[in-house]
Amino acid sequence: MNPRAASMVGVIRGPVMLIALGVLLAIDHAGRTSFARTWPVLLILFGALTLLERAGDRRPSITQKQP
Repeated sequence: MNPRAASMVGVIRGPVMLIALGVLLAIDHAGRTSFARTWPVLLILFGALTLLERAGDRRPSITQKQP
C-alpha cells in the first residue's frame, strides 16, 4: 500500500467508525441483539483500520546507512 492510500485510511477512519456505531445502535434498537454484545465490533474495526494505515505508511528506516 502506498502512503497516499494510508492517509486515505486515516481520513475515513472517523466516518467508518460513526457509521458502524450507528448500525450497532440501530440493531440494538430493533431488538435483534443488545449493544452490550456487539460493541467489540468497534474495537475490531478500529484495529483493522489502524493496521491498514500502518501497512501503507512503510517508509525506509532512518538508521540505514547510504553507501
